[in-house]
Amino acid sequence: MEKAPYPYAGLPLLSPDPEPLIHISGPMNSGGVMVENIRRALDVAVAIRYAGGLPFVPQLHFLWEVMSPKRSEFFLAMDREYVRRSSALLEENGGLGRLRDALRLGAFR
Repeated sequence: MEKAPYPYAGLPLLSPDPEPLIHISGPMNSGGVMVENIRRALDVAVAIRYAGGLPFVPQLHFLWEVMSPKRSEFFLAMDREYVRRSSALLEENGGLGRLRDALRLGAFR
């Protein structure tokens, strides 16, 4: 894997899983700033990847919905399954400190 750029340099992978699947839970339409919420989720996903994890960004379902509309139940069923299979569920609005905690805590299965 390529070297992590600042500010992700040195972010430790402390999970017992070799490549833990991390589900990023965060706001989508909160405050009417959807694009900013998606961007923040993607920033966290980059940090997870550089730390050795496999991020799942459900906020990107928005693009899927735009290109191929589905009922919300379609996406919620997928989200539930990803949460079930994930090593950790990260609340995105906690920032990198919460990311470190999620990786340290490891599997929630």
